[in-house]
Amino acid sequence: MKITTVKSNFSKTLIVLNGKEVTFNHTGVCEVEDNLGKELLSKYPRTFFKIDAKPNEIKVDVSTQQKDQLIKNLEAEIDMLKGSVKAEKSKTEVAEANFREWAKLAEGKEKEADNLREELMNITKAFEDRIKYLELKIRLLESNVEGLKNLCEKSGFPTEEWNKFNKEKLIDYLLKKSE
Repeated sequence: MKITTVKSNFSKTLIVLNGKEVTFNHTGVCEVEDNLGKELLSKYPRTFFKIDAKPNEIKVDVSTQQKDQLIKNLEAEIDMLKGSVKAEKSKTEVAEANFREWAKLAEGKEKEADNLREELMNITKAFEDRIKYLELKIRLLESNVEGLKNLCEKSGFPTEEWNKFNKEKLIDYLLKKSE
């Protein structure tokens, strides 16, 4: 018996019932044993066809009542899908509105964060400067009067400004000059 198949199976070998191989040529035709052909035709009526029947020539007997019921079912499914689409559009609009609100909030917070970063950098710089000042003061406090006078001289400060100062006044003088 000669059978044919749907176009997607042309030029292919298919494994069918009980592992039997069926090979279709480039036009979709295959020669099989009668009993295998009948079994394939009965089990897979939308995939395999008798060679004298074409897929678009197969007639399906559907009553008017069945057609009407099918149309009602399809219309109900279409209405349900339209409702789903409408609901999804609504959800999308809400999500987009929420996104825009969050974006505005984030933009404001970003500016605020930048201002806080700048303020933190200024505070950090001030603390670093204060630490340097205090470290210098500690080193000066550890020095004796002769060491402080030598530092003033090496720094090129006029002698008449610092020559008669005691240790505390020398330290204050050097700290003011270092600012």
